[in-house]
Amino acid sequence: MTESVVSTCEAAGIDLAAPPAAPPAPRRTLVLSGGGGRGAWQVGACEHLILERGYGFDLIAGVSAGAVNGATLAQAHDHDELEAELEHLRSVWFGLRGNHDIYRSRPLGRVRMVLGRHPGVYEPGPLREILLEHIDPSRVATSPVQLRVGYVDLVTGRYRTAGNDDPALRDAVLASCSLPVAFPPVALRNGRELGVDGGVRSISPLLDALAALAERPPAPGGDEVWVILTHALRRRQVSFTHRRAPSRRASCRPPGRGSCRTPCRGVWTCRRRTARIRSRRSYRAAGAG
Repeated sequence: MTESVVSTCEAAGIDLAAPPAAPPAPRRTLVLSGGGGRGAWQVGACEHLILERGYGFDLIAGVSAGAVNGATLAQAHDHDELEAELEHLRSVWFGLRGNHDIYRSRPLGRVRMVLGRHPGVYEPGPLREILLEHIDPSRVATSPVQLRVGYVDLVTGRYRTAGNDDPALRDAVLASCSLPVAFPPVALRNGRELGVDGGVRSISPLLDALAALAERPPAPGGDEVWVILTHALRRRQVSFTHRRAPSRRASCRPPGRGSCRTPCRGVWTCRRRTARIRSRRSYRAAGAG
């Protein structure tokens, strides 16, 4: 019996003395959350994955500071270039000496924002210059790493993404870092979209990354998703009470606060809607001026 098995394997060209083949490597995805200055810590976590574990990534998704880090890493075409881009990121972050390296203060910025004279308190010119210097869209477009930069369209309130071949990739990354009120929105798609910080809708683009993986054929080694969060995971419980408004339509009232005059959809939904309406008015007024 043994001799027949050996002869069959030899006839099929199977070397029984060879070690068993290693299982296929998993397809790895890197998800980078927002976090402002904590993006420097995020680079340290990437260093552990890339340098110490030797991981490469087929897909990188990021918002806010994670969009800056992700777009820089996505310029790599092989693992050696990935390590070089990681060192590149370290030098950029460690070269920052203060807020003035990211944004400039505007004279009477808060007052002008309240009066609707300008859609942002600060001017993100220094950040735009950093993106122009350190992110090359042509290299990202030809990279084998799929990139997804998340931002929120202020016009529709929907989460949007920009990919490797997006002609306005740098602007999309800048939009993903533009915290509403603090920074003006970034016009995208010939002005049809007003992009703001992707963290407004989702501090971590995990769902977007999973949706992108679902569009791909299954990987032989399976999928491995690494999520780097710059904030601790917490469960937040929101309690609110209802009371009847004079119009007999329910209104929301958080403890210790006055009620609003809109139909109740929950305290935080109401506040987000009010802030969005005020921001739109301010942007329209700034545009008309």
